[in-house]
Amino acid sequence: MSYTTEQLKQIARQKARDFGVNEDIFLRLIQKESSWNPRARSGVGAMGLVQLMPATAEGLGVRDPYDPVQSITGGARYLSQQLKRFGNYEKALAAYNAGPGNVERYGGVPPFKETQNYVKTILQGVAQPKAPPKVSETRQAAPTEQKGRSLLESFIDLMTMTGIPGLRERSSLPEVQMPDYSEGSFSPEAQELDLALGAYNSAQNQDQYNEALKEESQRQLQTNLMAAEKAKADLLAQALGSFTTPASTI
Repeated sequence: MSYTTEQLKQIARQKARDFGVNEDIFLRLIQKESSWNPRARSGVGAMGLVQLMPATAEGLGVRDPYDPVQSITGGARYLSQQLKRFGNYEKALAAYNAGPGNVERYGGVPPFKETQNYVKTILQGVAQPKAPPKVSETRQAAPTEQKGRSLLESFIDLMTMTGIPGLRERSSLPEVQMPDYSEGSFSPEAQELDLALGAYNSAQNQDQYNEALKEESQRQLQTNLMAAEKAKADLLAQALGSFTTPASTI
């Protein structure tokens, strides 16, 4: 189904309201990303009206990034997630453009000229409403979540985030409440991995792609995968100890 630009703008305004983001900012984001071209594709593979990278689109439930409604819905959801995560539109837009990992790394808008111009262009002349509180300000994890997570729980979290086949299928392992990405409650190990992958998945131009892949994916991802291997070894050692039964006495 084809849409006129005015129809697309009406859909974008509705989705912005649905996800609690500023309508004018979201419309400017789409204008900046694709100039309202549903078939737009960047040199690094970002697709559609809101220019989602393949992995980001998949994580947002967007099966066809070139479908205008799916694309707009995914873009509004993703901007809303970044707004809740970082607390203001400046950082949220920077995360949309350069990846949340880079915003975390630099403590704000990264020193990338393209990203700085991106944020400035979208926000220029727009009266910014107060953003919703950051997740960290509205949800404090219970002590058992912050301090009492076992090696097994953290390792299962990490396997879930990396897509490694989990040990949850083994009936001998306890059921663990899995982390909710949208609420920012995943374990420190999984969060580190998210930061490593974020810049890679959300990079919007070739320079940022190369930097994200080199500095984030290679360094932090390697570190976290090494941690996963150590956790796996420790877990197997624990499992062997728990399954050992004392020899029967004669």
